[in-house]
Amino acid sequence: MNASQAQKLHLLKKATGKDSEFVKYTGLKKACRDFAETYTSFFIWLALGSFTLISAGWELHSRSQMEKGLASLRVEMNNNAVVISEFKKEMSSKDASYMHRFEEITRIANQKLEDLEKKIELLTSKK
Repeated sequence: MNASQAQKLHLLKKATGKDSEFVKYTGLKKACRDFAETYTSFFIWLALGSFTLISAGWELHSRSQMEKGLASLRVEMNNNAVVISEFKKEMSSKDASYMHRFEEITRIANQKLEDLEKKIELLTSKK
């Protein structure tokens, strides 16, 4: 109890002639006014504190949801990067095998062409 409330209580005791701390109110208006004077600041601070805590909790929740979303996007990006690199490796190995086969086919074709030229030479030289 602060000094002003103690003084009010003392004045009420003098006015009513009662020594107890409990004041019997004669009207509802006076009771409401005294209640408002006593507890208004408490309820205001309670409401502001609750609002602050709820806002902070909501911010933390939103931030954690955003971090989870970003983490899943990073995982997806890494998975896509792995798939792309595997695809590139596969394509380069296929290109290498195709190039090897192409070189082999070209070598065989050139050899057959040389064989045909030799046969043509032999046929033309026999005449």
